[in-house]
Amino acid sequence: MTRLNDLNIALKIRRMILFTTGLALLLTSLSYLTIEFISYRQTLLERAEVLADFIATNSAAALTFGDKKTASRLLSSLNSDPSVNSATLFLADGSEFARYNRHNISQDRTWLTRVSQLKQTQHRLENNGIDVFKPVFLDISVISIFIPPWNFYSTVSSTI
Repeated sequence: MTRLNDLNIALKIRRMILFTTGLALLLTSLSYLTIEFISYRQTLLERAEVLADFIATNSAAALTFGDKKTASRLLSSLNSDPSVNSATLFLADGSEFARYNRHNISQDRTWLTRVSQLKQTQHRLENNGIDVFKPVFLDISVISIFIPPWNFYSTVSSTI
């Protein structure tokens, strides 16, 4: 390999330009991928919140009258969206009212102790999904919490 001092100035400038251009392209690509990842997660979160709003609004009557069959049918309509793994309606006291579970997988529910205190929509991002906590209101009291966990991987595979 030739020493850098032995090369002519045109070759040195060409190599420097090539290195600088490659580095700029690498940094631009990395920042683009980061922005796309963050944007994709935000889009999934917004989609989950819209679905939570829809289910919460439509389940208010079933929760008010204690109609578990109607609530279960409403949650089972989520079967048409492959990215929703499960959804649960909880009463204000934290007890489960209705549940939809695509794969009959038991989930960690230790965080439910603080869920009954919610007064606004919140979410929890995990490694492979999103949990949305949506309070269902009747007048001004919370009558239920709707939680649809979303799976990133099945959403990605269904959009490709």
